[in-house]
Amino acid sequence: MLTQPGMHKLQTCWVKGSGRTVWKSVSLLYFGTSPEDLSHRELHVQKWVLTAGEFERTEHWYCRDDEVDRLHTFVNTELGDPGEFTVTQTTEQIRVLFSHLESGELSSGLLSEIASKLVEHVEFVSDLDELEGAELLGVAVDVKRRRVVIQEFRELVANPRTTERELQRIIDANWWLLGANYIEKVERRRLTLLDEFDIPLIRADGVLHIVELKRANIRHMVIPHRSHFRVGDPVNEAVNQAANYLREVDELTDHIRSRFGVECRRAQATVIIGYPQHNDHDGVDDEKYREAIRTYNSHLSRIEVLTFEDVITTADHATGALAERVQNRAVHVEVDTGDEAEFAQVKDWGEEPY
Repeated sequence: MLTQPGMHKLQTCWVKGSGRTVWKSVSLLYFGTSPEDLSHRELHVQKWVLTAGEFERTEHWYCRDDEVDRLHTFVNTELGDPGEFTVTQTTEQIRVLFSHLESGELSSGLLSEIASKLVEHVEFVSDLDELEGAELLGVAVDVKRRRVVIQEFRELVANPRTTERELQRIIDANWWLLGANYIEKVERRRLTLLDEFDIPLIRADGVLHIVELKRANIRHMVIPHRSHFRVGDPVNEAVNQAANYLREVDELTDHIRSRFGVECRRAQATVIIGYPQHNDHDGVDDEKYREAIRTYNSHLSRIEVLTFEDVITTADHATGALAERVQNRAVHVEVDTGDEAEFAQVKDWGEEPY
């Protein structure tokens, strides 16, 4: 929708933006020969549903030109009764938002949710122009999707009953969680006769990087050792497993390159294992836990050990940077529902779920 020819202006609003599995948006697109000569407009209502870790668009409805005007009139007429809500329309953005909701599918409960989510997130991105606007909207969509995935991942990691398979499922579908050093995922997990890799990735330099996943609930991840602390046997076992993978791909570099088109020379590996809150040894606080991992990594060469805490922190920082980019470059509309509301006052909303 963002690449349609002749589009010169885009205004959009996320009308459902706090759910973990469903997102909904309303967008108004303006078309013409130039930004100064707009000939028609289209209103698009869309719904995305989280499926296998990715958001897919499941519903899409739109109208254009005089249809938009008729919808505008209907919404103002049917939803303007006293006792349902009162809107003080002081800006064009607010008028566009409330006059272009697709009335046949919306309840009073949803309208209340729209106002509350605008107050909570202040993420109404409007008045985006041409390519920059389309780019910022794409970043905003990605920020929302990533926050949902990170929250689901954080809950899985914190749950001591979560299995390796569950963790692998979400990382395999969202390998951006591991950072920006990778450009592609290798779809074939078995590149050698003996081994099957958890998540084979391609680094920015075009070389294979093997990610080996273990459980987050490792009780003996870090243990006391004399007057210091060291990693436990589960870490050593996982690192030795990764070392064997690297030795195997080293020996079969030419074969893997010629048959699968994957460069393995100078391949590296990452082991992701453990989470501080699951460690059960007395005297091992979170800082000692992290220090033991850093000390262990300082003596490794082609293998790095990360905890699931490291993965979550990296993903949080990257997503925060994307969100800051949108906030700094887009125009935001704030809604205040207090006693001195500048834009909108909401009262007597229905309780109908949406």
